[in-house]
Amino acid sequence: MLAKKPDPEPHPAWWACYGVALLSAMTAILLRWLLDPFLEDHLAFLTIYGAVAFSVWFGRWKPAVLTAAAGFLGLNYLFLAPRHSLMLNGKVLAALAGYSLSCGLIIWLGELMSRGRDQAEVERRERRRAEDAQAREKELLATTLASIRDAVIATDVGGQITFFNGEAERLTGWTSAEAVGKLLPTVFCLINEPEREPAENPVDRVLRTREIAGPAKNTILVSKNRTETTVEQSATPIRDPDGSLSGVLLVFRDVTIQRKARQASTHLAAIVEFSGDAIMTKNLDGVIQSWNASAERLFGYRPEEIIGKPVTVLFPPDRLKEEDQILERLRDGRPAERIDTIRLTKDGRRIPVSVNVSPIKDSEGRVIGASKIIHDTTELVTAREALFREKELLATTLASIADAVIVTDAGGRVAFLNNEAERLTGWKSSEGAGRPLGEVFRVINEQTRAPEEDPVEIVLQLGKPVALANHTLLIGKDGSETPIDDSAAPIRQSGGPFFGVVLIFRDFTERKRSEEALREAHEQLATRALDLENLVEQRTLRLNEIIGDLEAFSYSMVHDMRGPLRAIQGFIQLLRPECGQLSPVGENYMKRVTTAAERMDRLIKDGLNYSRLLRAEVRLVPVDAAALMRGIIETYPALQAPAAQIVLEGTFPLVLANETGLTQCVSNLLGNAVKFVARGVTPRVCVRAELRGDRVRLLFQDNGIGIPGDAHEKIFQIFQRLENTYEGTGIGLAIVKKAAERLGGAVGLESEPGKGSTFWLELARADMAEQNATWGEHPREKVLYDSTC
Repeated sequence: MLAKKPDPEPHPAWWACYGVALLSAMTAILLRWLLDPFLEDHLAFLTIYGAVAFSVWFGRWKPAVLTAAAGFLGLNYLFLAPRHSLMLNGKVLAALAGYSLSCGLIIWLGELMSRGRDQAEVERRERRRAEDAQAREKELLATTLASIRDAVIATDVGGQITFFNGEAERLTGWTSAEAVGKLLPTVFCLINEPEREPAENPVDRVLRTREIAGPAKNTILVSKNRTETTVEQSATPIRDPDGSLSGVLLVFRDVTIQRKARQASTHLAAIVEFSGDAIMTKNLDGVIQSWNASAERLFGYRPEEIIGKPVTVLFPPDRLKEEDQILERLRDGRPAERIDTIRLTKDGRRIPVSVNVSPIKDSEGRVIGASKIIHDTTELVTAREALFREKELLATTLASIADAVIVTDAGGRVAFLNNEAERLTGWKSSEGAGRPLGEVFRVINEQTRAPEEDPVEIVLQLGKPVALANHTLLIGKDGSETPIDDSAAPIRQSGGPFFGVVLIFRDFTERKRSEEALREAHEQLATRALDLENLVEQRTLRLNEIIGDLEAFSYSMVHDMRGPLRAIQGFIQLLRPECGQLSPVGENYMKRVTTAAERMDRLIKDGLNYSRLLRAEVRLVPVDAAALMRGIIETYPALQAPAAQIVLEGTFPLVLANETGLTQCVSNLLGNAVKFVARGVTPRVCVRAELRGDRVRLLFQDNGIGIPGDAHEKIFQIFQRLENTYEGTGIGLAIVKKAAERLGGAVGLESEPGKGSTFWLELARADMAEQNATWGEHPREKVLYDSTC
């Protein structure tokens, strides 16, 4: 506060003083002139002394001197003889001396009196000014204390209340009139929040220690009507100018809202600090302002290393434009949500993340920065990539198999058709997707021409795989008819409900042609037999029997063999819950039937695979053997840990092969390696590659039972099996050899009984220039097993 300007001196301005002095002198001369008829030449200076006294009283000694000088000149000229003359003679000098002495004495006495008067006036004014200032200060203090948001109570040294403002009235429930004069504890009752015990009165502490007390926290004020308010208070001593204590000033405030805000802020800070996501803030220049613990764990930077640096240190060079786009949106007050991108860690790793950026605004709504929540999506991206690979593998598998495949949802609407299904139905997968199965897969009975039942409804009713009706015709989109054999199975989540059906069917046109050809041959033989009836009657009869047997065998082998087999397997599954707990003999018979059915199914499958290899057209292309083997290991449960331990060691150059044929070779070699081991031993297989000029030899080394040397050649012949207790069809290795030959390669083995086996598959190596430009070599990778060969 600026100091108040002091009051002016108690006498008039200089020009007024001198003006009054001259006017006084003129008045004295005029008065003497009026008295001149009575005084004549006597007492010429009679009237001037009063004028000098008035001048010294009004304007102090200097104006009085002017009055005396002007009066002497005027009176001397007008009233001293000789009049109207300023001659200095003895009489005039004597009068001047007396005049000067008289005026000097008057001026000296008047000056003393004026100074005393002025000093008294100054003291009076100073006293009045001090009283006014004190009154203003008291009024200002009272107004201030009454208007501030804090509650204020003042007490004397005895603890009695002397002042009580409006906020104190609100918090305590006492009016100022009720509170003033009472002891403070009567009005101001405090308890500790945790213990609910009476708290020490801060005024008592100040009176005891003569020092400031507080601020005290975690206290509750109990009002007159027993309501409770969380307060924070402090007390200050009030001292007189001499330093003695004259009272205490108590200031307290309601901190309920602030406390809740602090608690909320603390909870929010804890959430931000220990959130699983990285959370940071930045200003509109992109400079990082805050950095939580999850951000430190994700990116590797400590707060002191990263705060103050531009956020672009986390951006790969090819993603820097993203920050400009984000800042542009923030300046417009718009958030940037769900940005799937890449960021860099402190050690230079690139990690996939999902970023959400929200603007931070001040109290006036202006954007001053942004908060960023960064979620690590590495697991999600890895899962997506794995799912994509699985889908690609499934799509490739379904597209490459010889059977036609249609997949539907639980409502019977088509979701997928492979290439063979497209060829047989005439519908493209994109055209048929979403249509009811009955529109795409129209089947009728070959003999009655009646529509067959919807396979989706059959599967959903039975809840298990089923073989559908025989002698069915598929009606294509263009109206063509194709004889088919079909089956269907439900698709369900693990332990959950069905969400689709897979339908598998195949074209039996070739079978029909074979049957027709067989019938034609039969007819020709029958005709020849009739022509030679007289000569070879008995042979003709025998030939007819053979032909009939061949026809029945061929038809059953090609068409009906798998139908009864599926029936056997289906009835076994149905019988198990129906039979309940079987006797050991019954359980043995059930096991034998199941084993025989499974063996027959494998035998038929292997036979069909072998037949396909004999007549299939093979087109050699560069194939990634390592990727193919990883896919096989992930697809076949028997090859996965802990059932089997498989490691791919070293690099695997691309080979010239066909994925279908190479899959036949690798799956059979790996299957045999994990199957033919001593009982109780965990199968272990090590696969590596050797370069032999322009050839690549894939070696499959296992810890199995081994193969005698005299069986190394015949083991690759069809229906050749080792003399041991392990079951097999005797076709698997024959398929491997035939597939290797069709791929332009060879197969062999090195083995001794009890020392495991090393099978090798040798194929042509893909062109190195094309390989380096397109595919490259794969680094050493281990799958499901963590040791070297």
